[in-house]
Amino acid sequence: MKKAIVLFYCLLFVKMLSAQKALEVPDNLITENIPPIPSALVEEVKNFTEARSASFVDWHPLKKEMLISTRFANSSQLHYVKFPGGDRKQITFFEDAVGGATFEPVKGDYFLFSRDIGGNEFAQLYRFDMASGKSTLLTDGKRSQNGGINWSSKKDKIAYWSTKRNGQDRDIYILDPLNPSAEKKVVELTGGGWSIADWSKDDMKLIVEERLSVNEIRMYLLDIASGVKTRLLPEQDERTIYNAVSFANDDKGIYLVTSKDNEFSRLAYYDLATKKLSFITTSIPWNVEGVTLSEDKSKMIFITNENGLSKIYLLNTVDNKYAPIEGLPSGTIGGVKFTKDGKSLAITAATYNSSSDVYEYTFATKSFQRWTESETGGMDVSSLSEPELITWKSFDGKMISGYLYKASPKFTGKRPVIINIHGGPEGQSRPVFIGRNNYFLNV
Repeated sequence: MKKAIVLFYCLLFVKMLSAQKALEVPDNLITENIPPIPSALVEEVKNFTEARSASFVDWHPLKKEMLISTRFANSSQLHYVKFPGGDRKQITFFEDAVGGATFEPVKGDYFLFSRDIGGNEFAQLYRFDMASGKSTLLTDGKRSQNGGINWSSKKDKIAYWSTKRNGQDRDIYILDPLNPSAEKKVVELTGGGWSIADWSKDDMKLIVEERLSVNEIRMYLLDIASGVKTRLLPEQDERTIYNAVSFANDDKGIYLVTSKDNEFSRLAYYDLATKKLSFITTSIPWNVEGVTLSEDKSKMIFITNENGLSKIYLLNTVDNKYAPIEGLPSGTIGGVKFTKDGKSLAITAATYNSSSDVYEYTFATKSFQRWTESETGGMDVSSLSEPELITWKSFDGKMISGYLYKASPKFTGKRPVIINIHGGPEGQSRPVFIGRNNYFLNV
């Protein structure tokens, strides 16, 4: 990190003119062997620091309109968009960023969202009424963490987890957002890695999972009436991912993503009666990262990570046959969700020359529409080059890879090289929009 900071200032120094006024160093920083930075560079660098992004949050259940998350001021807030390219109407105005949100899935008269205060990480759940714009606290408002909102099949209640019992263990609760005082604690659990995947069709059971580490997730069936949980996978302790997605439409099985017996995480189906685990995406030698089903669970979208690039597939749950969806700009996908009628799909995607934006894919026409086009500040994105996947041999003989972002074509001759090593061991560098780092490639 120190080397990167020194390099940054050295590159700025190349642009320095001695006659310019130097930028003052704040009192809370101590600098050593770093040359003065001309004030004139502030505006030049600023062009590369003001890029915005937009992420899909939820569809309105009755209208082709959506909630998105974007930042116009100091924190990301929720905005409402009525059509592709339409104005973003800001509807939350808090000092702190607003987390995820979900519409009441029948009429859409309100949505639920989460936020903490001052970055304290004690997220609380709230109800936002669309007509009045009023927010109502649903959880205890104390030093507890609350999240994992999951609507029941009847759409009248949510299941969520909370640490409010003792501040550390995640218990499961069921709550009517219009009558929060009547909530029910379903089960007390030990540990902070519990989450909720889905409700059964009769709203009698929940799929819950316990995340022990990045390499180990266990899956359980929870009976809501009794609070008894039954471990499904793994049957014996093993360091394997069993990441639950959803019940199948008939509740006879569960879709999940698992690293069982493979280098990659595969989409699979677990039969509750026979206890048989069937793998669906074995022919794809890449990790399956994200999965979502349509309202009627007849269609599924899953996303793969193929050498850092995201690829999106459509699966028919009747026969589990799938095919890729083509036409989305090359990059990474942050999330997807079907419209209630299953005719369209919202996608959050980012490319090398655009921070994340929201797209819609229409199944009938097999076409994409862009709903948002986020500002990139004063940056000239036409000068950005698409990153190139490169490989080389490591010291131990293994081939490793990375993405090379080349300097603007306007430069000739040799240029400095910055090597940015991601965190690990599970971290990965991906071909995304690199924001302020584009300064190094263009100035």
